[in-house]
Amino acid sequence: MSDYIDDFSEDEEERKPDSKGYRIVKRGFKILLFGASALVWALIIAVIISTREAKLFSQMHFGDRTRALAEETENAGEEFRVHELHTNVFMNIDGSISVGNVWYCAETGELELGIRFNRKLLKYTSDGAEKTGTPAVALTDENGNVFRIVRTDEDTIGRYSYLRVCFEGIELTLGESSYAAAKAAEGNADGTPVPVLTLRLTLKETGSALASHYDKEKETMVDDAVFVIFDHETPYKTVEYDG
Repeated sequence: MSDYIDDFSEDEEERKPDSKGYRIVKRGFKILLFGASALVWALIIAVIISTREAKLFSQMHFGDRTRALAEETENAGEEFRVHELHTNVFMNIDGSISVGNVWYCAETGELELGIRFNRKLLKYTSDGAEKTGTPAVALTDENGNVFRIVRTDEDTIGRYSYLRVCFEGIELTLGESSYAAAKAAEGNADGTPVPVLTLRLTLKETGSALASHYDKEKETMVDDAVFVIFDHETPYKTVEYDG
């Protein structure tokens, strides 16, 4: 019996890991595990920060005329309201550009909107070198009139740049008797509604569309940075001014 006990003790002693080496390995494993966890959380936080939306994308700014009228109205103890337009298409085909938070003040003729776009769209090649361009924004009506920009605010978060642009000189008669509604009976040849306000984004340095994609049916490149801001099918509602 004693021989068995002695042999068992010797085997156990041989299998017992070196206490100092074991502690080093265990400590190293913990450091590696904690480091990997910290790296994962850091990446998650970085993604959240890089994809969060800039505040100005959804903030009312408007131009001086609307802001002055809003202040005058509110000082008189009255509520100042504007129209919120909901565009039918608010994002291009690959999601690199989106447009939203469109507000229109009928009393001053100012319309403002938010634009978000991936900054990679600003890259272009000239003289064999890659350069970074500047976005150009244009709002036109069905007659080709271009509306003047009275205010532009910018911000950048991660991969995306944000613009808040306000235009002036716009007259939209909203309701059943509106010009847009009257155009519904006419429409385009293919039955689609006639755009009343169209937003186009281009690269200032080249004049080319800020984004485009290949249309297999048409077998050509198609401008993917055009958004119909208002037509006879555009839903809208009045909201309280929050500038």
